[in-house]
Amino acid sequence: MVFPKDGDAGGSWINVCNNGNAGVLLNGAFTNHRKNENYLKSRGFIFLEIMSTQTPLQEFLSVSLFGIEPFTLILWQQNNLYECRWDDKLMKHWRYLRADCAYIWSSATLYDKEAREKREALFAEWLMEHPAPSQDEILCFHHFAGYDDKKKDEFIERDKKLLTGSTTIMELTVNGARMKHIDFIMENTTEKSLLFF
Repeated sequence: MVFPKDGDAGGSWINVCNNGNAGVLLNGAFTNHRKNENYLKSRGFIFLEIMSTQTPLQEFLSVSLFGIEPFTLILWQQNNLYECRWDDKLMKHWRYLRADCAYIWSSATLYDKEAREKREALFAEWLMEHPAPSQDEILCFHHFAGYDDKKKDEFIERDKKLLTGSTTIMELTVNGARMKHIDFIMENTTEKSLLFF
């Protein structure tokens, strides 16, 4: 399994496994939620536990998430794409997605409904000019596309308290994967490759 490690909680938010499964974790489900003082385990740890199985979708559906903060999980499992959400009403939601379509997700804890809709419109417009974007073009979109509003932009800067610390991108092929992690705080870039078996 290849993933960047969260320096604070020790979990992760993106990973790829030797069997070809991959996932991305976002904070929150559908809307921003009221945070509890204590959760049983970090979402990033739960994410890695789910991804360490052969069938992460089935693991998401069967594992107890009681006491875990809400999250959204995008899963690539055996060439199928799924969106899974654990909400603040303690319900699991999942849906199958077409793998030949482009999607953009936004953390419900960072972006309100209006900002998420604007990001989706901006992404759709950008895709018209970049119908088959390269990894570098996607990185460029995430770093520079926006509304000239750092509170709602792709690259967040909110009152010097909440800043985008890194960007991670993953490219999957038939035989393997390539992950690139850009750390803006440490000012370094790490690239890892993984062959599937």
